[in-house]
Amino acid sequence: MRYIAGVLCLVFLAGCLHHENEAMKPPKDAITVSELLAQAEKWDGKIVRVYGYYYDHAPSAVLFPSKKVFEKKQAGNGLWIGPDCAGSLAEKTHRESETYVIIEGEFRNQPLGTFGEFPAQVGCISRFEIQ
Repeated sequence: MRYIAGVLCLVFLAGCLHHENEAMKPPKDAITVSELLAQAEKWDGKIVRVYGYYYDHAPSAVLFPSKKVFEKKQAGNGLWIGPDCAGSLAEKTHRESETYVIIEGEFRNQPLGTFGEFPAQVGCISRFEIQ
């Protein structure tokens, strides 16, 4: 009986690890946070669909390239998610935090955040999809 319980526990843990690794693969129709920041001038002022690890706790709403980057608190690698347009979905995104998402909105290549610690922003959010 212990053997069966142990095997079931290992299968469950393996499934959890597999799910975490799946979440880190961006969908084909979205750009990653890292790709977006690497080509910031190209995307400035354009509507983007960006995939990353979302964190939202007042006063910050940020999209990081991965959970690991979030855990290291590397603000320079994250995108500020701005609630700056009337009708923007940004106000509704506060329900889900610390998860992988796709966010669609206008990319702005300028430092933003409470203290300007984030290199760029996605604002006027028109899509927020949990992965």
